[in-house]
Amino acid sequence: MTKQYMQMLVDGLKQKKEVLQELQKKTSRQTAIIADENADWEEFDQLVDLKSALIEKLTGLDDGFESVFARVKDDLDCHRSEYKEQIKLLQKLIAEVTELSTGLMACEEHNKELVTKKFAEEKDKIRQGRVSSKVATNYYKSMNRINYIDPQLMDRKK
Repeated sequence: MTKQYMQMLVDGLKQKKEVLQELQKKTSRQTAIIADENADWEEFDQLVDLKSALIEKLTGLDDGFESVFARVKDDLDCHRSEYKEQIKLLQKLIAEVTELSTGLMACEEHNKELVTKKFAEEKDKIRQGRVSSKVATNYYKSMNRINYIDPQLMDRKK
């Protein structure tokens, strides 16, 4: 029975690794979108939705791994030498998953900084557009007043 649980743990870690690799691809695509001058923000939003679904799957895999591990932990502690190969494989997979997770978190943090910078630039462009529009409007108004003579008081007595 413990061998089946061990295989479930290995399979769960392999699936988690695949999901993390898929998340890494999506995050890299987001980085490319952010770096593009003509960024397609709709595609960016779609990637966010896809990543959200992958994260939910990842959470489910984590929960499943923890519950299965809780069942076999005592048996593994008692018979460590019997499951030596599976334990090494689990340790290797855990190290790979941890490395992928760390890389993904760093990439996400980098994307966050890029998006913040990009939005600040866009905000500045909008502000500059408003200032330019206001200046043009004021210029137009002042040019219209050049040929306009304010009403004068006139004495109409004869």
